[in-house]
Amino acid sequence: NQESWDGSSRHPKGDVNVSGFFSDAAVKIRCRKVDLTCNGIDWCQFPDRSHFAGCERYEADEEEMCKLWNHELDQNEVEAASHIGIIARFYTRIRNAECKVPCDGVPILVRYTQNALAYGKEHFIGCSGWNLGERGRHIYFAIPANVPERDVRYLVENDGNLPPGHDLPDTKCVLTVHPRVKLQNCHTSYSHIINNQIVPAKMERRGCDSKLIIFVPINFSPDTAHKAIILLKKPHNHPMHPPSKPNASDQLKLRTAVTETGVLGLTVQKILNAPSTSRIYDGKRVAEVSPAYTDTREIRDALAAEKLREHPHGMDWKGVLHHINNHELRLPKAERYIHTAVTKNGFRLVVTLHPQLAMLIHKVLALNIDYTFKRVGDNMDEWEVVGFVDRLKKRKSISHSISWTKAFSQLFKEFFDTVEDVTGQKLLIAPFYKDAQRRIFMLDGEAPQALGLGAFLSTYNKPEISGIWTTNPIKQLLSYCLKTCSIHFERHINEMPPDIPKSTLNLLKSIMHARTQEEVDAWWEAVEKETHPTVVAWVKHKHDNICLLNSVNKFLSNISEENFDITPNHSNLPESGHPGRNAETGIKMPLLTAILKSQERDNIKVREMSGVETNAIMSKRWNDSAERKKLSAQRKIWTARKAAERTDQLSSYDSLQVARDSEVQEQSASLERQKELEVQIKSLQEQMKIDKHHSDFKELIVELCREIDEEKDLQQK
Repeated sequence: NQESWDGSSRHPKGDVNVSGFFSDAAVKIRCRKVDLTCNGIDWCQFPDRSHFAGCERYEADEEEMCKLWNHELDQNEVEAASHIGIIARFYTRIRNAECKVPCDGVPILVRYTQNALAYGKEHFIGCSGWNLGERGRHIYFAIPANVPERDVRYLVENDGNLPPGHDLPDTKCVLTVHPRVKLQNCHTSYSHIINNQIVPAKMERRGCDSKLIIFVPINFSPDTAHKAIILLKKPHNHPMHPPSKPNASDQLKLRTAVTETGVLGLTVQKILNAPSTSRIYDGKRVAEVSPAYTDTREIRDALAAEKLREHPHGMDWKGVLHHINNHELRLPKAERYIHTAVTKNGFRLVVTLHPQLAMLIHKVLALNIDYTFKRVGDNMDEWEVVGFVDRLKKRKSISHSISWTKAFSQLFKEFFDTVEDVTGQKLLIAPFYKDAQRRIFMLDGEAPQALGLGAFLSTYNKPEISGIWTTNPIKQLLSYCLKTCSIHFERHINEMPPDIPKSTLNLLKSIMHARTQEEVDAWWEAVEKETHPTVVAWVKHKHDNICLLNSVNKFLSNISEENFDITPNHSNLPESGHPGRNAETGIKMPLLTAILKSQERDNIKVREMSGVETNAIMSKRWNDSAERKKLSAQRKIWTARKAAERTDQLSSYDSLQVARDSEVQEQSASLERQKELEVQIKSLQEQMKIDKHHSDFKELIVELCREIDEEKDLQQK
């Protein structure tokens, strides 16, 4: 039923005995009486009443509904073709607009400052109550290009009265809406001109005397299930409303499609285009089967309701805490995915770790740690830990920490604690523990992150075990396990201002390859002579954070030569996985959505990993270090080849440009010579008129004509 009803189910004292549910009229059952009154429709205060003349109906009448709807469609075409309608609709927008602060001002035309123009207009619509302290809080409208500025001025200064020369009949509006829409003002898509004045229009309720009485059995029984007696008193005085509200069948079918697709990260477009949706709707579009869903806001509202039903506290921080308390903590520790969610010292932190993937962390040589900023919304940053599992010859994203601020030392502490809690083994790092499998941490060159690791290592290092005694543990301990991505290091230098000479950039990069203390000292001496402000700041930053330079140079690092060589010198493991991961899980997602999407992805990885062990086959059997270096070398060769081809093409282009310029110059010179020859011929012809017996003139003219022909041939080549 698409009508709008108002009423109540009455009090139990009003319950009555009703017959008619069975073939025997003498059999009565106890029923609750429901009294409802039709709310009618909402229409514009300037309606075309002829559309409702003589309307009386008890049942749905689709023909009358379509007639009323087509009146609105016809009016859409009329409004689009009306020049005065464009002006009227813009003026109505101005009149209906309200400032965002309490204000007694009125709309006025304001001249743009400094000869600025918008759409070729010198003025815009502002508020007379505007002041600098409330900038952005008062109305502002740029006058559209197709609205004459003089007409807008006249309307604003004359309370909407039309300029002279416009004598129009009063408009009658066709807009009607269902009462549940609760539209207060008639939509600005329609203009309202009364007594030659543009006026904003309000929506009014057109009441209806139709009443509905429903008798609903109080006590459930199989004989009366889904039964009710409905009585309609007095007819409706308006056409039925369009089917803008999904009925129970529509809602059930859409809910089935949502369940099939999965509510996590679901959007309107995903549900509409999902193969499962096409199957449920027999290959038809959702709107074909359920016309109410033509308005996709209905689908959006339905998805929001389903998400709220599954996650009643939303998908942000409160939703994460609710999910932990009501789901994660009920699982055995070996099955939990979210292990930490803390608020501390002004930051929020969530640590996730798949139990099966966690065991791999004890088998990797290097832990690559990278920040991502794109996948999670709400100003949350994601800290991804990735390692290459040589046993399976595959990169694995092992852990994710999502934080509100960059509290790096706390991140490392929570990560190490979580690994030990989940796997039952302390995460050992060389050389702090002699038998440790993990040799290095790979970071991206950000000093706060490196110093956060150093702060953690100052409590992690046990000198009596490692034999490492330091006076400045935060910075000195980093040289034993930290490597900085060489690609990031060079990129930061390459992104310096373009006015810095390339030789200077190469000098800064050369520290990565210094092999002796003499070379290091020479490098420092050279860079400290640089005067460009950016270079000076860069050198000072490296002075203050010497651990960053130590982490890109084997000679300066305290990592053993063997460990330095067998571990990567870049963070491409996590970096190269970002595009694919973002494509799979989405970007700018709510916190809980991002976590659960990662869990789905990690579950797939675990199943793939199990398949490698049991099926004795892997996707890339030869994906070891040597093979990756071989492919990397091939890519570099292809890149160099393409660069060489481009260089040759540019060189050829330059040569052609030179040849073209030379030809143009030669043609210009040839044209000049041709003009000179033509002048000489004309001069000889004039002389022949004076001295007709001079026999040499004709021969000279013939010779000059031959030379002109040669020049023309030259110009055509």
